[in-house]
Amino acid sequence: MSLAIRPVRFDDRAAITDIHVRQSQRTYAHFLPATYLLEVVPVEKQALWQDRIVETGAAPNVLIRVAESEEGLVAGFACFVLKPEDPWGVYLHNLYVDTPFAGQGLGRKLFRAGLVDLPEDARDRPVHLTAFAENRKACALYDRLGGVIGERWMTERADCPPIETLRYCWPDRQTALAGLAGVLHAQA
Repeated sequence: MSLAIRPVRFDDRAAITDIHVRQSQRTYAHFLPATYLLEVVPVEKQALWQDRIVETGAAPNVLIRVAESEEGLVAGFACFVLKPEDPWGVYLHNLYVDTPFAGQGLGRKLFRAGLVDLPEDARDRPVHLTAFAENRKACALYDRLGGVIGERWMTERADCPPIETLRYCWPDRQTALAGLAGVLHAQA
């Protein structure tokens, strides 16, 4: 199956919101309450993507890459937040692949595409992301990619038990790209 990775378009907003909600509900079902996942998550994600995807594409200080199937379906996406004042650097805030496209290395390809496409003023900055420690599959991937845990804390959300959150860090874009290249090459 051939997938193209491209910048986000305004008409991707509904599909991205849908994937984000469904994949969050599936991935976090074993450690977050069902009422939170079913009632709060859809509202949160709708608001998030209304702010991040505007008529011209990605909002300012946001870089979004979308994987699209030959049939025009959104297969996954990566969203980077580019705030120069963030001491941790470039933040990969969202990386999701829809279930029919999982297991093909698409998440790594989206991560790489976003790093390659970073604007010039962000290319020498560190890279980071956060993950719930209970999301073991994602954490195992970030470990394989050479991410180092920079901090841990307990996150509390509405009606949810406290959950350990990890910040994975890479000192710069080149280090993250090298980790991705090693994993992608090993799978080829």
